[in-house]
This record gives sequence, structure tokens and C-alpha cells, in this order.
Amino acid sequence: MADQSSDSLLLDLSMPGMDGCEVCARLQAGLRLHDIPVVLVSAGDDVEDRLRAFAAGGVDRVTKPFHVAELSARVVTHARLSRARRSTT
Repeated sequence: MADQSSDSLLLDLSMPGMDGCEVCARLQAGLRLHDIPVVLVSAGDDVEDRLRAFAAGGVDRVTKPFHVAELSARVVTHARLSRARRSTT
């Protein structure tokens, strides 16, 4: 589980037991974790999945198969933005 030092999280939409959107929504509801950006990954590319990811609090969504360099760039960008926001508050 994430802690205060996490700059971003990467979640798959399809996970056993609890999907990535539900995990994301629970993280966003937590007082200590709500400002950590969550990037969701999914094999599906339908609009409903994308909208569910953003409604749950995800800041970005990547479709599988993905290019590692693109995914890495997105995660790094969101982590930098998160650190910058925290340094101004």
C-alpha cells in the first residue's frame, strides 16, 4: 500500500477481488492518500472504462499493450506534478 512518500501509483483495472477503479476510489477517499496521482492501465479501450477510471480519481489511463517509454513518461510527469503541488502547500 502507498505511504506519504509515494509520488504516484500504477493500477491495473482488471485485478482479482477488487478492480483498479475501486482501489483508486478508496485511495482518493483516504485523507493521507488523496493527493497521490493514480495512473490506471487496462487492456480494454472502450469509453466506459476510460470514464470509470477518471470518475474514480485516476489522473491518467494507458491501454495495454503499452510502450514502456510512454508509460514511464506519464508516471514520471504525474509524479513531478504531485511533488510540485506538495512543495507549494
